[in-house]
Amino acid sequence: MDRETWMYELRHASDEYLDYLNIFLKAADDHRVKQGETHIWCPCKKCHNCKKFSELNILQEHLICYGFMNGYTRWTRHGESFVDRNMVDTENNGDDIDDSQNDNSDKVDDMLHDIEDNIPDKDYEKFQQMFDDAEKPLLKRLFANAKDAKLLRWHADKRMVDEKLRHVADSPQWENIDSEFKEFGGKIRNIRFGLSSDEINPFGNMSSSHSTWPVLLCIYNLPPWLCMKRKYIMMPLPIQGPKQPGNDIDVFLAPLIEEMKLLWKFGAKVYDAFEKEYFQLHGMIFCTISDFPAYANLSGYSTKGKKACPVCEKDTVFLWLGECKKHGDLFDGKTEKQDIPDPMDGKTTFSRVQNLDIQFGKRNNNKQPTNWKKRSIFWELPYWEKLEVRHCLDVMHIEKNVCDALIALLLDIYKKSKDGINIRRDMVTMGIRPQLAPIEKEGKRTYLPPACHTLSKDEKTKFCKCLHDVKVPSGYSSKISKLVSMKDLKLMGMKSHDFHVLITHMIPIAIRGILRDDVRHAITKLCLFF
Repeated sequence: MDRETWMYELRHASDEYLDYLNIFLKAADDHRVKQGETHIWCPCKKCHNCKKFSELNILQEHLICYGFMNGYTRWTRHGESFVDRNMVDTENNGDDIDDSQNDNSDKVDDMLHDIEDNIPDKDYEKFQQMFDDAEKPLLKRLFANAKDAKLLRWHADKRMVDEKLRHVADSPQWENIDSEFKEFGGKIRNIRFGLSSDEINPFGNMSSSHSTWPVLLCIYNLPPWLCMKRKYIMMPLPIQGPKQPGNDIDVFLAPLIEEMKLLWKFGAKVYDAFEKEYFQLHGMIFCTISDFPAYANLSGYSTKGKKACPVCEKDTVFLWLGECKKHGDLFDGKTEKQDIPDPMDGKTTFSRVQNLDIQFGKRNNNKQPTNWKKRSIFWELPYWEKLEVRHCLDVMHIEKNVCDALIALLLDIYKKSKDGINIRRDMVTMGIRPQLAPIEKEGKRTYLPPACHTLSKDEKTKFCKCLHDVKVPSGYSSKISKLVSMKDLKLMGMKSHDFHVLITHMIPIAIRGILRDDVRHAITKLCLFF
């Protein structure tokens, strides 16, 4: 008889339960002797492995009266490991098993053993729960908690509906999905995910070229203040480096897309602890979230070169910057009067990629006549063509880049400022602002005439001093004074949220009195946009 049955289904006074209970007590006592201890932890529903006794008859009395605590089918406090080595050995007894996989399993086992031996008594119950949760699929895990299960209904039960955009559920796309897929949209517990992926370097300064791409899923059913909390973000797969996957990201995403197709069509049987009932849970990928380079990998449209705009496509207006050696937007000082092109619907977009011949791998030959380089794997999702917005740009990432460039421009930070000798030479070629043309003198350094945004050393000092002296409430942002170097007159070590605080609140204040009114007003309007 398996443990789940005798521990939780048999009557505590039955002979069978008492026989199995004696087996447990003997194992617990043997473990006590082996460890040189004088007491044994009690795993009953009352003690929860938080109290220990020296006499076995007290444990026996508790376990007959109260029964075992929930989920204690692996006796980790009484001699068993969180990882069952025998189970691993039994499953891996074939001749075709890769030895390297066994080595990795042993390392994981050893790590878990080391951890469990050093867990404080007060945290042991949480550690036990963590391993129990690890064996349960995360959707199921969320609905198993009554509080979380209630929060997953927030978008329908608690959201204020007043024609204002406060939540993803207020967007036209949410309403379109409800009307297009009535069976899916009619069940408020069905989950809509946002998928995000971007490059990180887990080795910091130890490796300048390593690129790892974690793939994350956020849950849009939750309230807006919880959608992006770490607790509710899942990482279904990490794409390990050392190089970025590029177009081959579809190969890594294939298992996840297959699971999402099954979750859309068949769903999964889940217990809702809030409603206290089982139901069939379905889910979908609502959109992807990325910066502009990652947009290319996920969507299949190259965001580099002459036609980098995925909305304008072949009608993109561009120019080549000969000195900077890159393409740029056509900026000639004149007002742009051309209408914004209408974004393509899903059917039109799919027609662009439907017949592309794609090969994955290092030696591919995917030369396409347009910027569409592949048919993204997301098109395999049965609802993808019906979505109006499939790929979203990460506003906070864009905000960070803009703020970083603005600060580098104002403080003239070496190798980071966008106003350098090459761009000045390109401006000469384009016939823009000839008064800013670089002055080159034989045998001397090239002189760049000051622009309207150029600050003197005294003005840079005032700008940095203003930011350095700012005091913010705890948790509002990083301590600003630690981000400002008064010696080098630059900012360093900022996180994305720090950039958000700077551009939305602090920069407009710091530039007062040190710039011309027209320049200051332009920068302030840019900050107000964010």
